[in-house]
Amino acid sequence: MVALLADVFQVLIALSHWTPPSRVMPIRRCGNRPPVTIERRKLPALLRSPAAVRAWKACMARTAIKPGPDSGSLVAIEGHTRAGTAFTTLILETFQLNGRLLVAGDRLTKSVGLTSARWQVMGRLNRTQHPLTVSHIARTMGLQRQSVQRTVDLLASEGLVTLVENPHHVRSKLVALTQLGREKLKKVERLQVTWANRIADGISAGELNAAIMLMRNLRHRLGGRGNLDD
Repeated sequence: MVALLADVFQVLIALSHWTPPSRVMPIRRCGNRPPVTIERRKLPALLRSPAAVRAWKACMARTAIKPGPDSGSLVAIEGHTRAGTAFTTLILETFQLNGRLLVAGDRLTKSVGLTSARWQVMGRLNRTQHPLTVSHIARTMGLQRQSVQRTVDLLASEGLVTLVENPHHVRSKLVALTQLGREKLKKVERLQVTWANRIADGISAGELNAAIMLMRNLRHRLGGRGNLDD
């Protein structure tokens, strides 16, 4: 379950960073209205926008091809292959799952005095045997550097991380967990075990492992951005 959640986040990272090769791309509009173009640099924000996802789903409800008996609730658009249809539906499901994971994470960590954002940064630090720069954390998590810097500053003010000198870059300090930070993470981990077991109850390990392999395959096809082993 933990591995699957990690891969869900990494696929979201890859999706948020993916852009087409050209500087602008046409976006088909709902109905027969002419397409509009969007600048390449604006696409990641569009992909992460809940409003855009809702608008897309509403549009698809009016224009989608009726699914066949074996396609369930797949989002089918004219021109899609069967795999393309399934992948499009998976993208929407991934965005919705991410939203619910963030809410669940906030609830899970509230009693420990953390949030999903703080937990993610601390968890990233905990997976390595050495301190990391803010830029490295942001890059591997698919977040803006400024956002991670704010989170690190808050964690440092609470004594959960410490900033140490970077021998390779004077102005870019390294971030490391403190003993207090590790203790808080252990408390969250105990809560997460109970939560993960409850959510996964009734789903076989084989099904979850198959989902993990699929998510990792898609992540690598999208360019491998944000690989946990980077």
